Amino acid sequence: MTFYLLAGLNYNLVDMKMTTDVSGVSFDVDVDDKFGSHIGCGLDFPVNRNTGLFLEYRYTILELDAKVKGSSPWRNMSDEITGDYNFGLIKAGVNISF
Repeated sequence: MTFYLLAGLNYNLVDMKMTTDVSGVSFDVDVDDKFGSHIGCGLDFPVNRNTGLFLEYRYTILELDAKVKGSSPWRNMSDEITGDYNFGLIKAGVNISF
């Protein structure tokens, strides 16, 4: 069994678009892909010379920018907002070496 640490950069495919219209007030939100970073740790369990099982936890740190456009009968607005989207991920699987 091997314990390991990991850290690095990642590219996150976000492509989120949202449109809503309630009582004449509408908003369009657009969020695009972004680079982030991650840290984590894991365990590797060798089964034989070429195969191993792994269990890993990875925490992703991501700051997203959203373009927001809104309109109503009284006024139009456009703004860019930034927010954190941090999340953890538990992974398990099989590694096969060649």
